[in-house]
Formats: sequence, structure tokens, C-alpha cells
Amino acid sequence: MLNQKIILASALAAVGALSMSSGPVAPRTGASLEEAEVFEIDSGHSSAIFKVKHLNVANFYGMFNEIHGELHWNAKDHKATSLKLSIPVASIDSRDEDRDAHLLSEELFDAENHAEFSFESKTVKADEDGNLQVSGMLTARGVSKEILFTANSTGEGSDPWGGFRRGYEAHISITRQDFGIGKLMPSAMLGDQVDLIVSLECKRR
Repeated sequence: MLNQKIILASALAAVGALSMSSGPVAPRTGASLEEAEVFEIDSGHSSAIFKVKHLNVANFYGMFNEIHGELHWNAKDHKATSLKLSIPVASIDSRDEDRDAHLLSEELFDAENHAEFSFESKTVKADEDGNLQVSGMLTARGVSKEILFTANSTGEGSDPWGGFRRGYEAHISITRQDFGIGKLMPSAMLGDQVDLIVSLECKRR
């Protein structure tokens, strides 16, 4: 009888141990969470500025007042780091309403059919200074082209509201004709090369 009680107690203990080991696994914490951080682009503190030659005489500058997107940051595996951006073309600001309307017209941006410029990374590589070598697809006026640029780190740190932010700035050159922007407009009137400065302030979710 005593042996039966011992055997029964041992069996119950084994079942209890098995049920405890097969329960739900607690979420990983600490450094593992830092491997996949999501940063939202702070549109109010980010900038998208363009430069283009006018009449082969002077450089003209304008900007877009909105820029949105996300940076998925993985400090331990930058193959898992990615960047996605969108710029509503209607947010263009060239300091002249008539010129803005012309830029949004079918001749140039064709905003009625293509409401935004977008970029989605394919690869991101970081150097020891935190600068990012980014390649990916830029889409403008419905045309997608692969581009490569460096997003230089401009700083990182805590904000006054308990959050954390990263900053980057990229200088990108494209050919407007590649995207069908003003394809009937001669380069003597509007330069083919468009230079972009994209400055991003990214806040961690």
C-alpha cells in the first residue's frame, strides 16, 4: 500500500512538472526587444527640399510640406532594417499658387492620377558611425526606379516627453525624365537633374 502511494505521488508530480513546462512562454525582454524597433517619421520636424535649374540660369528651390513613413530599426541585424516613405505631391510649396498648380498638372506630377511619391528600401547597411547605405525603389508619377543613397546620421537621443528619436539626412539626385515628369519640357527650360534633400526625424513608438 505504501509503495502504491509513493508511485501515485511520483506520477502526480511528473504530470505537474509537464504541465508547467508546456505552458505559454513569457515574452523575451531586454536586448531582444531592441532588435526590432519601429520609428515613425515626425512629419512636422522632417523636410523634403528640391532643387532644379531654371532656364539654365539659376537654381530654383521648393519643398514638400508633408513626409510620412516608418523606419524599422534592427541594431543587431541591419538586413532586417528597412525604410518606407511617402510624400503627398499636393503638399508641394513653391511659394506661388499658380506654379504649384502647374507642377500638379498632368504635364508634370499628374497629381490627379499619382497622389504621392514613395520610397521603399530593399537593403540597408549601417556603418560604425550610424550612417545608412540605402537602396530601394523610388516611385514618382507611377514610374519606379531603383536608387542608392547614403542617409547620414544627424543625431539620436531622448526627447522631453520620454521618447527616443533618431535623425538622418540624405542628398539624392534623380533625372526627372526617367520618371516621365515634364517629358515634353526641354531641359533648357527646366533642368533634367533634380536634387533632393530629405531630412528625417524619427520617433520611436
